[in-house]
Amino acid sequence: MPSFITAPKSSPWLTGVCIAPLLLTACGGSGSREEPVDYGLNDDWTARVQDQTLASATWLMTVDGEDITRIFINGHDSGDIGLIWQQAQQVYGVNLFPRPPEPVEPEEGEGELPDLDDLPDLPDDLPEPPLPEEPEEEPEIPILHGRLITSTDQSTLMLITPEYDAGVFQRGELNISDATLLELQGHWRGPMIGNLFDTEGGLYRHEFHIDCAIGTCVMTAWHTAMHDDGRYAILHDTHGNPVRDSAGMQITLSGIEPRGRLFFDLDFTNTLGHAGTGVLMMSPDRNWIGTYLCRPDTPMEACDFGLFERQD
Repeated sequence: MPSFITAPKSSPWLTGVCIAPLLLTACGGSGSREEPVDYGLNDDWTARVQDQTLASATWLMTVDGEDITRIFINGHDSGDIGLIWQQAQQVYGVNLFPRPPEPVEPEEGEGELPDLDDLPDLPDDLPEPPLPEEPEEEPEIPILHGRLITSTDQSTLMLITPEYDAGVFQRGELNISDATLLELQGHWRGPMIGNLFDTEGGLYRHEFHIDCAIGTCVMTAWHTAMHDDGRYAILHDTHGNPVRDSAGMQITLSGIEPRGRLFFDLDFTNTLGHAGTGVLMMSPDRNWIGTYLCRPDTPMEACDFGLFERQD
């Protein structure tokens, strides 16, 4: 099951639309739901998704416009739905939360006011009315707040949350089997994204080629890291020195070991001196891999994320 962040109803995540996706507009957006939103993601999507314990399950997720209308986990309805909104090119915010209960239809005659002529006369010595009770605290709404990274052709998307829920989805209801180290071999290409959870323009992209042999992959940046507005992204080495031109930077993924189904654990080092651990996730058809790379004692939001397409 997904690992939820619990937030009160007064949370800014719930402002307006975050808990009523079928009624209002997307978080961070504007306008009216009179015109349906279409991000090109309408479909059923299947992935193997890990949770914060690093156990994994098969998800079937249905997207309709900006709404996630159902999530089945290992064939069972999880009772969760969600809302999607666009944060940047090929990057979407996503909130997942329990499906609200269906409204109860009143029975016939229920709630109707009685005829005043039928009311009995009230006595003259009415007791003092009781003091109103303290209002009960509003129940907390559990929310899973994450990001979706999509491929250019929107055939594939990667889910990431701060609670380590992660997986690579593809369109359709698909069967999933175990991947092997042999299936990682070959050439891959795609972007690494830094500051993925930044909403103030700090997100940047870094295009990489990847060459994988059994147990090892070498990632080489063929373009310097850039913000979406055209600014260079300034990286830093382990001594804190700024690095403006990061083209040619390499990241070595080593000790790659299968964890089960479509997941591989790994260690990494890069030519800026940083090191840490990470995960590779394969798509059901084995033609895409997603990754997250995290330095020690780094929260998930501060990791780097990538989605790469097979080139051979």
